[in-house]
Amino acid sequence: LDTICEMMDDNGWHYKKKEEDGEFSVAIGFDTEDYDINLHFFVDLQTQKITLLSMLPFSIKEESVDACAIAACELNYSMKDGDFLYDFTHNSLFFKLTTSFKGSLLSKSLISSFMDLAYAILDIYNDRFAALNDGEISLSDFINRIGEK
Repeated sequence: LDTICEMMDDNGWHYKKKEEDGEFSVAIGFDTEDYDINLHFFVDLQTQKITLLSMLPFSIKEESVDACAIAACELNYSMKDGDFLYDFTHNSLFFKLTTSFKGSLLSKSLISSFMDLAYAILDIYNDRFAALNDGEISLSDFINRIGEK
């Protein structure tokens, strides 16, 4: 947690941290031209993993549930790192990225690379999922554009 916070401080970023009952988390948000990106880091000392979760900044419309869930599955199949998770209870999409620091110390460069990867993926797919959700693109268009930047 200290390493993550030091990296945030080094960049002058405002963040929120929480240390409670052995659970540690840090949350940070970035404004972008289209949809804001919020990254929430969870540090698990027992499993020695960091999990980054980011909820896409809009709810999925009822008529778009099937298309967005299928798009998330298709996208996950092609991605090397990370997963999009569909929450059917709240009609929300999340991006999840996990890394292990088992047997090593966390470095600012690892956390920075981890965060850069998540930000880059979210910057691309927030907009595409929003367009699919709003009916601006079809599911086949979404799938055909997987892998494009």
